[in-house]
Amino acid sequence: MPEWGAQSFQAAWFQDQQSVDLGHFFEKIVGAKPDAVTQQSVGVSVAVGNDGKTQYRCHMQPGRLDYFEALVPGPGNAFPLFVPPEEYLPIFVDRAMKAEVGNVARLALVSNLFKPIPSDGNITEEMKAALGLRFPFEGGSDLFLQINRPMAFPSKPDLQMNRLLKFQGQSFQSIQLDAGAPIITTAQFVTLEVDLNLPATPGLSFPPSDQALIWNDLKTEAMRLCAARTLAALA
Repeated sequence: MPEWGAQSFQAAWFQDQQSVDLGHFFEKIVGAKPDAVTQQSVGVSVAVGNDGKTQYRCHMQPGRLDYFEALVPGPGNAFPLFVPPEEYLPIFVDRAMKAEVGNVARLALVSNLFKPIPSDGNITEEMKAALGLRFPFEGGSDLFLQINRPMAFPSKPDLQMNRLLKFQGQSFQSIQLDAGAPIITTAQFVTLEVDLNLPATPGLSFPPSDQALIWNDLKTEAMRLCAARTLAALA
């Protein structure tokens, strides 16, 4: 049976309008200098690098920093996944926690989970099974479900953690250029986006000491939801 895996992980810091050196930000997290830092427009920059196995990317725009990790595609594996996702997630978060960003208004942790579906499989039926849903009919397509069920942060019970789950079916194509004709690979997946975040509270900002507690709470809950991969886990 195909396994669930993580296509990518993302951490986000919503700042109090303070800028950082993106190359230094990348180096603090990854432990190496980026391969390239590019300014895309006024106030928007990207730093990228990879170690042959994992792709690292940092993105900066006014008031926000993002850090992403994904595996490097290779021959015969156009859609590589971190398997199992709940084991790779804490490694990612521990890396992200090395960032030096000053005070923040919000934090977010996003895990994009994929389950490969055989080419002759039915995405809708696979989604219904993953969701634990029964419909009063057979067939159907374009099933999408999004739900948020907040909870209190264990370390800070006065703050709410948004727990947003998005289930949907998706198809992707990958094109590999070779000496001959291009090789086109098509794959279909049931996907689950686990988006955990600290919503903004007017007048509140969080120093690094508070951020460490919040990141650990986000990590613990994300690991649980990534392992469960069901709606019932929000109960």
